Amino acid sequence: MLRVIRGEVKPRRAQVAVTVVLCLSCNSEKKESNACLDARRSSHEALAAGNVEAASSALELARTECTQASDYDIDRLQRAVEREQRHQSRASELARQANAKTNPLTTFMDWVSSHRESGSRIGGQTECEPRESPRFGLCTTRVAQPQAAPFELHYWQTDPNDAYRFAWRIAASVTCDDTGGNRLLRKWTKDGAQYDLCELTDHGFLGLRALVVRREGETQVDIYSPRYPQKDPTFAAEL
Repeated sequence: MLRVIRGEVKPRRAQVAVTVVLCLSCNSEKKESNACLDARRSSHEALAAGNVEAASSALELARTECTQASDYDIDRLQRAVEREQRHQSRASELARQANAKTNPLTTFMDWVSSHRESGSRIGGQTECEPRESPRFGLCTTRVAQPQAAPFELHYWQTDPNDAYRFAWRIAASVTCDDTGGNRLLRKWTKDGAQYDLCELTDHGFLGLRALVVRREGETQVDIYSPRYPQKDPTFAAEL
């Protein structure tokens, strides 16, 4: 049995003083609701599994369910979540850099991801079809690339967020797998070219499709929204 004397912990049979270490999280458990304890426990478990999103969600729930008695534990968890986020971001960036050295589509796919929303479509040279053209309203932006064909973005002025197509012609043989996560929809051959059509499944490309056309010496890669073929019959004929 221990007894506390003037801030020191002394065993009955010894006079050796030791530093008192308060277990705030343990003390708080005696005062908190089951909902609070469950939320804190879920955050701990998710963080241990490397699931930062689930850990953050459980932590937010803990903030609403717990009292000030849990502030120490919640703050400690928050710091741990932030460390794990930094660690995962760094690991992801290193993986992206390593992938860029072997995957010729990495730079193009990064450009697609960062320019998917119309508000971010700046830079490059843009030309729009004149009023007398049957394709009036279609705009094309070209962004020059060193020692390669330019990146292209095709979109309709009246529907820039729902009808668009990113395109690149590359002097290498690539497949849908080089675009990232995907679900293959169809494969076929036409006029000596090999066609792959797939649905993109990575988070930054959800809702988009890819048409990859391999010809001798080059590959045409088109990343497009589902509504784009409805606006562009020429492209739709390729599908």
